[in-house]
Amino acid sequence: MIVRLFIIGFLFLFSTMHAQSDLKIGEWKSYLPLHTAKWVTQSPENAIYVTEHALVFINKNDLSDYSMDKVSGLSGSDIQMAKYDQAHRQLIVVYEDGNIDIIKEEEIENLPFLKFATQFNDKRINDIYIANAQFAYLSFSFGVIQLDLDKLEFRTTLFVPYVVNGVASNDEYIFMATEDGLYKIEQNSNSFNDFSKWQFLGDENGLTATYNAQDVAVYGDDVFVNIGGVLYAGDGEMFSLVLDQKDEGYKVEFLSAENMNLVIGLRNSQFNSKALKYDGITFNTFDTQCVNRILYGVEDSEGVLWYADEWRGFRSTTDGCTKLELNSPFDVRASHISTLGDKIIVTSGGVTDEFGYLESKAGFYILEDGIWTNVRGENYAPIQQNEFDNIQVTAPVPRQNKIALGSYYSGVMIYDFDNAESIIYNQYNSPIEGTIGDEQRARIPDLKYDRDGNLWMINTLTANPLKVLTKDGEWYEYRLLGASNMVTSLTIDDYDNKWISTLSSGVIVFNENSTFDDLSDDNMRLITQNNSELQSNTINDIEVDLDGEVWVGTAAGPVAFDCGSDPFNSSNCSGNRRKVLQDSIAAYLLETEDIRCIEFDGANRKWFGTRNGIFVQSPDGETQEYFYDINNSPLFNNKIKYLKFIGSSGEMFISSEGGLQVLKTNATTGIQVSDNEDIYAYPNPIRSDYSGEIAIKGFARDSDIKITDMSGKLVYNTTANGGQAIWNGQDYTGRKVAPGVYLVFAGSTQNFDEKLTAVTKIMIIK
Repeated sequence: MIVRLFIIGFLFLFSTMHAQSDLKIGEWKSYLPLHTAKWVTQSPENAIYVTEHALVFINKNDLSDYSMDKVSGLSGSDIQMAKYDQAHRQLIVVYEDGNIDIIKEEEIENLPFLKFATQFNDKRINDIYIANAQFAYLSFSFGVIQLDLDKLEFRTTLFVPYVVNGVASNDEYIFMATEDGLYKIEQNSNSFNDFSKWQFLGDENGLTATYNAQDVAVYGDDVFVNIGGVLYAGDGEMFSLVLDQKDEGYKVEFLSAENMNLVIGLRNSQFNSKALKYDGITFNTFDTQCVNRILYGVEDSEGVLWYADEWRGFRSTTDGCTKLELNSPFDVRASHISTLGDKIIVTSGGVTDEFGYLESKAGFYILEDGIWTNVRGENYAPIQQNEFDNIQVTAPVPRQNKIALGSYYSGVMIYDFDNAESIIYNQYNSPIEGTIGDEQRARIPDLKYDRDGNLWMINTLTANPLKVLTKDGEWYEYRLLGASNMVTSLTIDDYDNKWISTLSSGVIVFNENSTFDDLSDDNMRLITQNNSELQSNTINDIEVDLDGEVWVGTAAGPVAFDCGSDPFNSSNCSGNRRKVLQDSIAAYLLETEDIRCIEFDGANRKWFGTRNGIFVQSPDGETQEYFYDINNSPLFNNKIKYLKFIGSSGEMFISSEGGLQVLKTNATTGIQVSDNEDIYAYPNPIRSDYSGEIAIKGFARDSDIKITDMSGKLVYNTTANGGQAIWNGQDYTGRKVAPGVYLVFAGSTQNFDEKLTAVTKIMIIK
């Protein structure tokens, strides 16, 4: 399969700068961490780094950068290794599932043979060796695959009963490093794929009878092999020890022979590393201040070493050290997303699927004007001083430039964006309690502000799991029904009822009746499989839609509760499972899906995040409008963690186990009343040869839209998705409209059936 990239030059378009927000409807954008590389290769122009989920290209001359990921056209997100083929000016990219992309100029060609091959168990690659202008050798645990670089097809497979760590060659032999030692075969042999024809190099060759050959490289006339962290060299027949720094605690990590020198990377157990270069006579050390935990390195034609390191920064060195950190979120994990003005705030997460500690010190990330600011213990002292780790959730403080953060470890922080000051509440200075059995840790998996500015929070696994900090600074706490102290999430409906999910005991609804200190008038109800339509007591999320209906996401599908102001009456509030047609057979909506999270877009469509992707249903939930998974979209991973709709832009932020990304939907949040000044179309004006969609936004929710020409003749009519309507530039018969000016009329019905009208213009030019 060949995918054409609409770019100028070699992949120039895919910049790591994320300031551009003018996504077209249906387009995706990625927000991946671009801080740490696990592998590096090089083209004549670029050092090409492999991160966990993306490729980063650093220009060797001016250090400018751009990146590529699945949104940019790659076939997957779990990249393992890449190697640049100089002869054909193409990049070989291999994924953990064995899938392979070949990137050349304006095309990506996918080679999925290994991905779908059933005869191989472990498809992770150990090495890519470009032997010559014709062949590359790919090393796996099961053997070696020979790839024809010109025809881009697999020529032959050598099955080996041992893990193959790498391949190298000289004019006479091909050498193979395995966990059982070093083997060789003649270049002109017709028996490459017959392992019995390969010669083992053992003690009679200056090596030992049994050993693990961890790496092999050819430099000049010599063959180098890494055995147990020490380096042997020879002519292919006889070998001798040439480098052993075990007395200093160092072991050889990698060998790289791409330019003037052989590069040897060494590591020790004390988090120290160094890189040596061998010129055929002596070993010299690169700048040791530039490495921490080196993984791989390549030397370019100017003698610059570009290398991947476990610690942050894209690094290079000659006489000095250069470290580049790119604009991106700090970590791939994102557990919760909220907005405050123009800021997007993302937390790095605090809990595992089993609600254990995630052990995350990644803090939280702020996106504003296209720039990411990462706040964590390393650069913000209150987090480090208070061990405010495992940050799970956020809640913007109403009418203030502040945000509340819940830690699944250390309580609650109120962070002030104006001065970067914060207040932390925990078990030592507030009624927040330590966890039963782990009193030193205060777990806050969720928190919300109510309409009056009171902060409600879940303090799970405590005697009083529901707590509130009022707007006046007073604290109150409440016990909950049943064995329900393992509470996990919280939402507040339009009637100020608190809906609280539990790990395995159902849903608790609570209302204090505006008297925080009087428990006698509190209402509380436990909703379970026994007294409702819930099919599972495992509750993952609860959200309130735009019509005030409460949707509960369970391990066995969603259930909607339309209970108005009285969810405590079990006879009138048992929930409803939507019925849908599945393959022409009546079924319950997503009844076999584990609903991990729920969100609603501006049109009140239901977005369900599951372990199998994202299901988008109509406002009533009965019709599937979209489905996104890793096979039919740029979605990084099918395991969805959180969804957040940005009403002003129509963007849906998606957090999965593969990272953070955005999809531009065809809906925005409708305003209360339409006004001419609120409505605009984009793009506008439009050339007559434009074939995309025209978005018109700023309407009251679900407005009736009519488009006419200047004479008043009706051209098109539709209904807004929330606050946005879409026009394809065609009339109601499907014909493209002629150049000219077109008027947009919008009507909406508010309280008392008042009819409102607004007008904007769209110009189509030749």
